[in-house]
Amino acid sequence: MKQPSRGAIPMSRALLAVAAIAIVSCSNPFGPLFDGKPYALTRINEQQVPWTSPSGGSITGGWIKLDNDTLAERHEELANGPSTGAWTVSGRYTLRFGTLIIDYRPGWHAGFGPLHPVDTFYVAGNGVILRETNYLAPLDSMVRYFARP
Repeated sequence: MKQPSRGAIPMSRALLAVAAIAIVSCSNPFGPLFDGKPYALTRINEQQVPWTSPSGGSITGGWIKLDNDTLAERHEELANGPSTGAWTVSGRYTLRFGTLIIDYRPGWHAGFGPLHPVDTFYVAGNGVILRETNYLAPLDSMVRYFARP
């Protein structure tokens, strides 16, 4: 029986490696977002939602989802003692490798709603993460985790 040449084995391994890379690169981390399924807000600063801020008030729920080929929504539910409220803001989105960017302009206004006019979410495990900065002490940032459905 004839043995394969020395160059055949490395070539076979190279083809297997290329095939594996192609299969992995085809998986889309935003797949459920394209189905219109919301990613639920499950943790803030590694604590389960509902989350209570050290300065008072709570975030009791939330989600993000893609509405169509260009628009995304972000929603949060809030509580402060007996008072409750919710907001939903839409914006144009862009998908880049490992990130979802939602731009709420031109309708964004400081106050009730997202802290910044543009949010950048990062793919992490089975969800996406939003890290917001520029909070006053005792918080310097808030890290929100939205879980894949």
